[in-house]
Amino acid sequence: EECLRRELSEELSGTKIKNIRFYKTIHGKSQSEYNIKVNVYLIDRIGRGKIEASGEIEDCYFVPYSSVRRCNLTGLTKKIVKSLHRNDHF
Repeated sequence: EECLRRELSEELSGTKIKNIRFYKTIHGKSQSEYNIKVNVYLIDRIGRGKIEASGEIEDCYFVPYSSVRRCNLTGLTKKIVKSLHRNDHF
């Protein structure tokens, strides 16, 4: 939990979170074609301020599910987004 809090705060400019819940592990291929597994968590964000990219993140923004297909996502990210949507988390 502490690692997730720290990473989100560093990469998304001071973002604070609460209510961390494990969602599921999703298996797939990395961009470099390695088999990997990703542990996906659901969180609640504290506050309503603007989320800004920092650190290794170039840009960030919210996208409605209806627009996701126009985004340049990796296969694994698409798999995660579809799973979240199927289970009413998106």
